[in-house]
Amino acid sequence: LERQDLQHIIAMMALELPCRSTLVRRLGKLLYHIARALPHTASGWWSNECEQLVVGLKVESFAAGTSFLLAKLGIKEASPEFSSRAWQEARRYLAEHSIKSTLLLQGDEEAAAVALVDYDLHLSESALRGTLIREEQTPPIEVTPQWLRPIRKLKV
Repeated sequence: LERQDLQHIIAMMALELPCRSTLVRRLGKLLYHIARALPHTASGWWSNECEQLVVGLKVESFAAGTSFLLAKLGIKEASPEFSSRAWQEARRYLAEHSIKSTLLLQGDEEAAAVALVDYDLHLSESALRGTLIREEQTPPIEVTPQWLRPIRKLKV
């Protein structure tokens, strides 16, 4: 798995380049291998190997390949009922927990992004069920410069 290649392809997908069809094919091949590398048991999803695989990908999304990867994993497109419920849950979550909630309440829905995952996995060992909601977190800007600090105990 060429992880750097994955990052570059995903970044180039947003540029609408003339070579987009070639990028899509290459992304499809990489995502096929990622899908094959993912665990097939419930305990595998909680393993260090799975965590290292996911963290090692170093991408926030799979761009145009997301629906392909989800289909490979047997995850169907969201129903309108789920989409409506997810939208309401995301708005509720942002209003209650987000530092960006004032922007959301002012109508700037582009300023906040959340991911809601409602899962029901039936694996050979057991089943995993639950709902996760996470907000995109941009670290706060550091107000004090790190390179310029006063020297308080300077003796001349």
